[in-house]
Amino acid sequence: MRIKKVSKNQYILRLERGEEIIKTVEDFLKKEKIASGILWGLGAVDFARLAHYRVDKKEYSEESFKEPLEIASLFAVITREGLHPHAVFSDSEMHAFGGHLKEARVAATCEIIVHKGRAKISRKYSEEIGLKLLEI
Repeated sequence: MRIKKVSKNQYILRLERGEEIIKTVEDFLKKEKIASGILWGLGAVDFARLAHYRVDKKEYSEESFKEPLEIASLFAVITREGLHPHAVFSDSEMHAFGGHLKEARVAATCEIIVHKGRAKISRKYSEEIGLKLLEI
């Protein structure tokens, strides 16, 4: 990964072929002590694992994709606990699909902008929803 700090609170990351997006970004956040913020990205992957949450069942379903995909959109909320990432991918027929991003491997590049927040934000488990929600 290549990193460029462009302002006090903003970084540009370029992930290299073969890097795992979530792990690489979470390692960067820990190293830089970033406890809140948001990120955006795009690029291409050759593997992705997405999840979809069913509130009525309080469980995720997951699906893996082992094919070349474009990252049409990558967005994440950053908290002390790490990332809450969602992504939209498109296939060779320009069909788009997305969900909660569990894992993805860079095929060509992944370009990410990280905007560091000023406050430290945490999550707290909600019995009603079955997820850790932003504690604000």
